[in-house]
Amino acid sequence: MAEIRIDWDGKTWTIPETKAFQIGERVEEIAPLGEILSWMKAPRFFRMARCLGEMLRFAGCKVSDAEVHQQLVSSLGGPEGTGYAGAVFALVDLLMGDAPRAGSGDGASPGKSDPS
Repeated sequence: MAEIRIDWDGKTWTIPETKAFQIGERVEEIAPLGEILSWMKAPRFFRMARCLGEMLRFAGCKVSDAEVHQQLVSSLGGPEGTGYAGAVFALVDLLMGDAPRAGSGDGASPGKSDPS
């Protein structure tokens, strides 16, 4: 996993690569990936605020889940990539950041050798 950067309230917060696994596990305890993906169709603002709040506090930001929720709700309708959709994408990237990207590699499963 790579270093995680979170832009929040005009500041960039970082979680070092060595701690990325820990925060991924904490976020999954609040909401697993399948649930987070479903938020694009059926938003869960309070649960999302808890996930983002956990990430921000882990990075050293002093913020409550209520403050995160307020900022998420107030950013609805903002520029693309910010607010709600940006938060969903950030959480998915946290949990799937090391997954192979479409079109990269030969499609072989990691850890399996080519049978030829």
